[in-house]
Amino acid sequence: MNLGGVMSKIKIYLNKIEKNAKMIKNICDSYNVSINAVTKGVCGDIRITESIIKSGISELADSRIENIKKIRGAGIKSKFMLLRPPSYEKLKDNIDLVDEILISEVETLQKTVDFCEEEGHDLDFIYMIDLGDLREGVWYKNAVEEISYALSVDGGRIVGIGTNLGCYGGVVYTKEKMIELVEIKRKIEKKTSRKLKKISGGSTAALQLLYREELPAEINNFRIGEAILLGTDTTNDVEIEWLNKDTMLFCAEIIELKEKPTVPVGKIGKDAFGRDPVFKDRGIRKKAILDVGEQDIFPSGLKPIDKNIKVIHASGDHLICDVTDCDKELHLGDEIVFRMTYGCMMRAMNSEYIKKIYL
Repeated sequence: MNLGGVMSKIKIYLNKIEKNAKMIKNICDSYNVSINAVTKGVCGDIRITESIIKSGISELADSRIENIKKIRGAGIKSKFMLLRPPSYEKLKDNIDLVDEILISEVETLQKTVDFCEEEGHDLDFIYMIDLGDLREGVWYKNAVEEISYALSVDGGRIVGIGTNLGCYGGVVYTKEKMIELVEIKRKIEKKTSRKLKKISGGSTAALQLLYREELPAEINNFRIGEAILLGTDTTNDVEIEWLNKDTMLFCAEIIELKEKPTVPVGKIGKDAFGRDPVFKDRGIRKKAILDVGEQDIFPSGLKPIDKNIKVIHASGDHLICDVTDCDKELHLGDEIVFRMTYGCMMRAMNSEYIKKIYL
């Protein structure tokens, strides 16, 4: 029993993360696809970043200048792609930290180019195209016109185009989408007589195109985070069979263990987050309350290692699990161990209340 001492924690298996990165690098190398390993999911964690670098991946990517500053401050010399343009003032103060920026606005491009020329900074740009997922990028139907104009004012700094799918609209990467991106590149090159050397074609969800041999040869860069860190692909709803999945395990302690009904007693309103709760009457069940809540994790993103344990829901500070069918006899102070989805892992890594243990 461990009552009253140990906070919830993530056990981070650095060797498994390094192995995942190495395996992904090997398959991407065989198709001449470079990788920017994405560190935003772990808040620029230094130990994890160092493990990724050990795999041979030499270029990183993050959406937050603060994470990049932390990694640079630890002496890591890798090239950095900035995935999301920051405010102009923040960029001016930190532009020396990055080598490449994903952009989607001509005005942002012009301001940044002007500043780079004033200060003598060498910085490349990837112009993003929205192929239908409705996140960042010029709408694909307008891409040739807008990017052609951008190439006339970029001072020669746009080196390629890119796209992102799956993160907002859930649009999956397909051979047809990638061909569409390549065709846009060809039209831009024909119109402007400028060669674009890079097509940053996607994220973890695009990896499947490699081993199905459906990726056009012109696509030569991926931005990979989830597959390296967790061995999973949320957009395609799969565990990648050739990667390690037990890379980062979440552990929480039982602080209450009692039998209770499965439907509340009394008039029901909204929960603490303004949602309308729904309950199914399953009679009296044994429930474990754990020392973590929605302030720290997405409850729906926790997957118990013991398949007989079911996550029911959470409040801000309590996670409630049904342990009635658990084969092991549980006690107060015992830990329950979970795998995490990418979104759950991101929130947990951001929480100062969750201890990180490196193994």
